[in-house]
Amino acid sequence: MTEIISTILEAERLSEEKIALSADRAREIRAAADAKAEAIKAEAKVKAADYKKAALFAADKKADEVYAAKIAKSEKEAEEMKTRAKEKLLDAADFILEGLIK
Repeated sequence: MTEIISTILEAERLSEEKIALSADRAREIRAAADAKAEAIKAEAKVKAADYKKAALFAADKKADEVYAAKIAKSEKEAEEMKTRAKEKLLDAADFILEGLIK
């Protein structure tokens, strides 16, 4: 009879140890998962910062391209206006010369 009681007590003790080990293992797994989640979060922040820098660089580059295109367009328009002004001056000079010759 005492042997049965001691076997039951031993089984209970082993069961409690198993539960304690399971709880310890669960805490270890949770701690590892939390650490991995923090590492992933930190990596995501770094990547986000890199993407932000790349986006800002691309935006600056595009702005520079647009500005350069506008300057080129303005320079082209200025050259065209200069050419038209010269043509008008030549036309006026021709008209004056024709009037003097007649």
